[in-house]
Amino acid sequence: MAPWLSANPEYRKLCVQHDQRYYYGGSKADHLAADEWFRDALIDHGMRPEEAAIVFYFVQRGGVPHGRLPWSWAFGGKRFQYDESPATPEVEGVPV
Repeated sequence: MAPWLSANPEYRKLCVQHDQRYYYGGSKADHLAADEWFRDALIDHGMRPEEAAIVFYFVQRGGVPHGRLPWSWAFGGKRFQYDESPATPEVEGVPV
């Protein structure tokens, strides 16, 4: 998480929620929806739209599953792929 995002407690909460969506993954449409949600939530919590657009750009480009990074789409269980059936806490063994 970028230090300038984590310095704001509200932004930090949004980052965690965004990361949870990334953990379980899903389709390309789910990926886009997660990033659009994040952008809009940042704006709703006071970030300037221009700054939120930059965040959106980087999470879209940097979060693709084929990057196979700790923050890539569907990083839970090291699946790193788009699929129509996202993982669930029960499937990945994560406590709910």
